[in-house]
Amino acid sequence: MKAKPGYKLEKWYFGNEIEIPDTWKIIPLNLLVTVLTNGFVGSVTEHYTDSKNGVLYVQGYNVEKNTFNFHGIKYVTKQFHEQHKKSSLKIGDLLTIQTGNIGTTTIVPKELVGSNCHALIISRLKMEIADPKFYCQYFNSMICQNTFKRIEIGTSLKHLNGSDMKKTFFILPSLIEQQKIASILGSVDDLINSYEKTIEITKKIQTGLVKQLLTKGIGHKNFKKIILKYNFLKITIPENWEIKNIKKISTLKNKSVKTGPFGLMLHSSDYVDEGTPLILVKNIQNGKIVDADIPKISKIDTDRLSNYKVREGDMIFTRVGRVGSSALVEKKHDGWLFSGQTLRIRFDNPEINSKFVYFYFHSELFNRILIPDILGITRDSINTKILEEIPIILPPKNEQDLIVSILSQIDSKRIDLENKKKTLNTLKKGLMQKLLTGQIRVYDN
Repeated sequence: MKAKPGYKLEKWYFGNEIEIPDTWKIIPLNLLVTVLTNGFVGSVTEHYTDSKNGVLYVQGYNVEKNTFNFHGIKYVTKQFHEQHKKSSLKIGDLLTIQTGNIGTTTIVPKELVGSNCHALIISRLKMEIADPKFYCQYFNSMICQNTFKRIEIGTSLKHLNGSDMKKTFFILPSLIEQQKIASILGSVDDLINSYEKTIEITKKIQTGLVKQLLTKGIGHKNFKKIILKYNFLKITIPENWEIKNIKKISTLKNKSVKTGPFGLMLHSSDYVDEGTPLILVKNIQNGKIVDADIPKISKIDTDRLSNYKVREGDMIFTRVGRVGSSALVEKKHDGWLFSGQTLRIRFDNPEINSKFVYFYFHSELFNRILIPDILGITRDSINTKILEEIPIILPPKNEQDLIVSILSQIDSKRIDLENKKKTLNTLKKGLMQKLLTGQIRVYDN
């Protein structure tokens, strides 16, 4: 293999070579840092104190990619801090998770100067040759994550060792080019973070609207107090609303809730490359049926199990494991099959808007109803009888439709924001690979 003009081949891991710009270098991490050490490891509970009398104490859950999360941060005594100055932090230090979400890295902001840290690797860079923002991006890239995987140790609990990290090799562009690359990637991060904040705000608005609309409705003046199955669930609803269970709502009597085909009827060995999709628990995510890694069954088995086909407007409800996850069957899912891990709910009733039930199933109120009914000691589960008896708050059909219209608009906005964020994350992943290896140049002139 020959490098293209302006580039060179350098030795990389396991006898491989990497192509980088001819002005860049490959150097061991120990030449990039003035300090590389572990934070305190051991019990620290007895040293916790309040914020007024203590020193901030950073732990793994406070470290996120390219950012720091102050949520849940604790404080240790000043005496403990004095005894463990080795784990004291300075602005611009890189903090890397040593155990758990290995390799995730952030930069120490000024608010953490003088803090201590627990079981985190502290990297203090040589600022004359290394930009912290660039190397924070580098640590979080797949290039570096793959490097960390090669040196992680342990069997059941993997972790990084600081002394092993010192021996790892890093790409070193010029300082100016590092800063330009960090600026580009930082701008993408800022955009991703703005989407995250907007998504969180949208979710809060959605949660509030769901709670309001599913119990108070729209424009009502007369209300009644009811007990919703359990004494601790006392709520107020509009006077003309009803409480009915799934069995009473459905026109199908004993077939309103149906369990999917059990193991004896269908085995994983029956799956084929091309055929009818079979909905498993893993295919129900965030209220949607996702076809990523969905198994398929042959036409012969599909015909044999035709009683287990779904159609638009059905609800699929997880029966075991992640009990309570549910999704609405859309037109594109017509004719798919549901598995023995799930339950299918079918109303077949023109007075019921299935999407209203969908929003109800994803409300905090429904979760409070469901939890006491979940069966199982080692593994949660639910059966058809329990689900048939679940109470549903039911407005008249025209109000169901209006509530669905309002909630669908904000749900569509949230999904659109999440898709845009996902697209940006994909874009950044590809951009990182190209920028951090010099495939796309940001020249230092």
